[in-house]
Amino acid sequence: VLWGGLAATCTRLKDINGVVGSFFVFPDLSVRSSGAHRLKFELFVMNITGAKMTPIASTSSDIFTAYTPKSFPGILETTSLSRWFAKQGVRVRLRQTGENPAD
Repeated sequence: VLWGGLAATCTRLKDINGVVGSFFVFPDLSVRSSGAHRLKFELFVMNITGAKMTPIASTSSDIFTAYTPKSFPGILETTSLSRWFAKQGVRVRLRQTGENPAD
């Protein structure tokens, strides 16, 4: 079961190499059932006619594991890409490591 924002708008950001790209950020999405999961992402063009929309592109995530609270191994280090997006104004949670989270 997914919990949080299930849709995201396109945001123009620079990646960690300084290349501008279009990114869809899901900062509050979580999986509430333990086990191995894979997410499917679909891109739609919004229309104002109310007609049925069909995806213009789709992709799937790598397989990942969601843990029960009892078996959770701990929070991973915040990725460089997440920190870079935060510097550009994207509201994402960053793990505090004793250093400035914007560095």
